[in-house]
Parts: sequence; C-alpha cells; structure tokens
Amino acid sequence: EQLSCRHPAQAGVVISAMLHSHTVANTNDGGDGIRLFVPVKPMTFLGHQVVRLGGWQADPSGGAMAPFGRGPGTAPPNHISVTVMGSAEELRDKFARLGVSEAEYLPDHTQESWVDSRGEIIQPRRLVPGPQFEEGDNDLAMQPVNGAVTISCSANEMDFQRDIEARLGGN
Repeated sequence: EQLSCRHPAQAGVVISAMLHSHTVANTNDGGDGIRLFVPVKPMTFLGHQVVRLGGWQADPSGGAMAPFGRGPGTAPPNHISVTVMGSAEELRDKFARLGVSEAEYLPDHTQESWVDSRGEIIQPRRLVPGPQFEEGDNDLAMQPVNGAVTISCSANEMDFQRDIEARLGGN
C-alpha cells in the first residue's frame, strides 16, 4: 500500500513496526537522516526478493520520526523505498496490472508561467503522486547489489491536494 503512493508515505510507522517484529534489521547504510534496513529472513515483494528498505518521515513536532535521524532544515521529504531484485520494466508492468499509475509531472496551470534567463517560457509543474522506479540499488547502500531496482513513494500532502484540485478543476 505504501508503494502504491495513494497517500503520503509513512516510513517511520511501517519500518518501526518491522523493526519491532524483527522482520528487518538496521544497517549502517544511509545518510542525512535517511536509514536503510535489510530483511532478517527471505522477504519478497510482488514475487521479487527484497534487498533493502529505506525512507524518512517527519514526526508531528517537526523533527524526525524514529527510527530516522535529523530533523528540520535540510531534512529529506517523507518517503519510503524498497529495493528488489529485478528490472524497473518488470515492476512497472506489475504495478500497471494492479491499476497503480507511475508518478508523473504535469503542467500546473494554476501557477503563472515565467521567463528564464535564456528567454524560455517555464510553466510550473505539479507531481501526480505514484511509485517511482529506478534501475539499481538504493544510492545510499554501501555495498550495492547488481540487478536490483528501487521503488519509492515520495509525495507530500500538498502533492495529493494539488492532484485532487487539478482533477476537480479539469487541469
């Protein structure tokens, strides 16, 4: 459900529960408050072997939710990721068959366009939330695994609200 990206990611809630149930273990991998975790026994996602999970979530007071570190300032956005063995194309196809659309950026006509320094007209874009697929292991892994793909959900409440407003407004 978290990777379908139908709602803002809750990595702190999900990964804390997995740590508590001894489903995953903490690693020394990560950076800037983002932590990576590994399964303690074989784990699959849509039939693919899970290599690692990662993420970050703010707590209600504005700091970092356990088990993550680092709070306000340069804190990363709320997100969750799972790295599995396979290819991005395979996983895109599986998500599509489940009716889950990939994240995409569309022109946001509720915002004024502007002209950049080269004289090009720039139309702001909005994120349509959905899973994002990247060939390869998580960038923060110290010992990356070959043949993996990382699936993530990184969208905040504002992205979901803008998407709803655009659908209602016909943009």
